[in-house]
Amino acid sequence: MLFRSGYAKRYLARRLQQSPLRDADVVRIETVLRRAVLEGTGLEEYRAYAKLAAHLVESGRLPDFEDWLEGLAEGAILTLDRADGEGWRDIFIENENLSEQDKARLGRVNWFGPSKWGTRWPWLDEVVRAGKRLRDKDERVRRNACPMLRAVLRRRQSRSGVRGGHGAA
Repeated sequence: MLFRSGYAKRYLARRLQQSPLRDADVVRIETVLRRAVLEGTGLEEYRAYAKLAAHLVESGRLPDFEDWLEGLAEGAILTLDRADGEGWRDIFIENENLSEQDKARLGRVNWFGPSKWGTRWPWLDEVVRAGKRLRDKDERVRRNACPMLRAVLRRRQSRSGVRGGHGAA
């Protein structure tokens, strides 16, 4: 009944954050989180997995996971069409290193196909061609790792009470 249901998986991931987990449970969850990054999932469940990963990293249950995500996410091409509000802020609004020409390129979003321009994580100060490169398997893995890493970094920043930008990686 719940086969391939991202909404049900989202609910279960949220419940896992609230449950006492044994070490064996955390190992199984880590496998699911790694598979989500490497193979992808639906949007609803991926967002829940990112929050779950942030919770487990912050509580010290996944000590090497953040380093693994950083290694995968480095160099990911981020485009405005797939950015959340914080991503828009970091890439487009508060990025002082971009020229007006670069901002104009990034602002030309193609809603019916891959955007032509993006910027690379974690630097965000250079505009690069995106387009067909976004369909590459390695690039998809990098782009999958980036939101989960950002969730981990956001969680850490919210716990410390410090608002940070894109340079936190």
